[in-house]
Parts: sequence; C-alpha cells; structure tokens
Amino acid sequence: MSTTLAELVQQHTRGVIDRLGCDIDEHIAPLVALLMGAGIETVASCEGHLTHGLPHPWVDVHGNSYNRLNDLLLDCFAGQVPRLKIWKFEGEWSEDRTHIIRHDRQFRLEPIDPTDVAGAWAAMQELVRFLAKRQDVGLPLSSLPVPPHASAS
Repeated sequence: MSTTLAELVQQHTRGVIDRLGCDIDEHIAPLVALLMGAGIETVASCEGHLTHGLPHPWVDVHGNSYNRLNDLLLDCFAGQVPRLKIWKFEGEWSEDRTHIIRHDRQFRLEPIDPTDVAGAWAAMQELVRFLAKRQDVGLPLSSLPVPPHASAS
C-alpha cells in the first residue's frame, strides 16, 4: 500500500525548522520530503517570495547528494529541454548583510530561468510527480498547490 504525499511530508518535515524558527515553506515541503525519501540530504529550501529573497523556488542539497540528484533530474526530464539546474552554491549573505557565509560542498536546485516563476513551479511539480511515482507515494487528485505569487507571474 502506498503512502500519501501528506504522510510523507509529515514524516520527513515534522519538527524541522530553519535558523529563524520557521517551518519548511508549505509549497516546497512536498519536494523536500520526496527528495529526502529518495535519499537526498537537503540543507535549505524556499518556495520564493515577492517581498524578500528570491521569487522562485529552490532547494539546497548537501554535496554528498549531488550525483543522486543529478541522476534523478536526468531521468525525470529525459528528452526534454531542462528547466531546472544544479550549481555549486558558494555562499550567501549573513543576516546583517556584512559578510558571505561559505558553505563547503553544497549545491542548489533551482530554475534555469529565474524570471519565469510559473515555469519554475511547473518544473518543480513535474519533479514532485516523478519522485512520487518512483517512491509509490499517492498524490492528491487535484493539482499540486503553488504559492499565490507563482500563478501571478
């Protein structure tokens, strides 16, 4: 019997909070849970925001998961023009924006075209469906939800 996406999200993300004390963003949580279920170690994620940060979704993974993630993307998007990329994440600004925090062996999964937020979500959802099928996870009958700002782009 397959598990549901809601059960998998609960299993992999319950009690996980970021450095600000916030839960994993609601709309990126299914992808994070499925990546974790596929043995990919996630480090950080965001569904994107219009008022701060980046408007598109992204997930950072530990370097030891790079090859596995790359293989999954190649399988998922075989024969298609790629819409997601993985790149070595060198660092990010500190909260007070005074210096760069360096990360060793960390990679970011994000859209190739960061200006196409709706397209980014379509690609992320395609990856969610692919991973769910591979892991025998039941998806809701309705389409997967996207943040309101993604459908406005």
